[in-house]
Amino acid sequence: MIGQSVNDTAVKRGTRLTLRDQAHWMTMTQRFVTPADSRSMPWKNGGGATLELAAAPPGAALDDFVWRASIATIERDGPFSTFAGVDRTLVLLSGAGMRLRVGAQDVLVHVPGTVVTFAGEAPVACELVSGPTRDFNFMVRRERARAEVAVVADAPREVGRASTIVCHAIAQACRCELPGRAPVTLPEGHTLVAEGEDAARGVRITPDMPGSAAIVAAVHEVSR
Repeated sequence: MIGQSVNDTAVKRGTRLTLRDQAHWMTMTQRFVTPADSRSMPWKNGGGATLELAAAPPGAALDDFVWRASIATIERDGPFSTFAGVDRTLVLLSGAGMRLRVGAQDVLVHVPGTVVTFAGEAPVACELVSGPTRDFNFMVRRERARAEVAVVADAPREVGRASTIVCHAIAQACRCELPGRAPVTLPEGHTLVAEGEDAARGVRITPDMPGSAAIVAAVHEVSR
């Protein structure tokens, strides 16, 4: 998944890479995650399963990640797992949505693309509106980092410098442009993780066609 250094001549030409080339051209500050690279993991409370897209450090357990991106299918009503010291962001991808009871607050999440944030230690009860939902989840350990999560759909979005930038294509394809790098076309269901120098330069994310959409998370390390 991590390939050789990017060819400088190709970068200067601004070559548009094929999917096969992208996997070969990834550098030590970029990771390209395909659906086959994702791993299925049980929920912390045992109530279901989630597909982990990426985490830091790679392969981290649920009690020691700095950040984690995943997709969950919720098939029945019930409580969410609790994660003390973790800030959570949920984005509805598909389905009729859910009613959440976050502590003492009621939150209706029924429009795809809706972004909801809450503390991982808060008790959360979920009631499905009508049938299963699919949801993107981003979690960050509060004492180590903070994250800004947004949906990119109708227009390009510039993401400023960060410690890590995670972009996941949720509908059709999007294009990720990092300064000094060849543009990367990200097919639906694929994830680009930029770290180090690449994340420090920021990224421009452009939907490839009408209906294209992506989720981007900018992670900022907290000084300790």
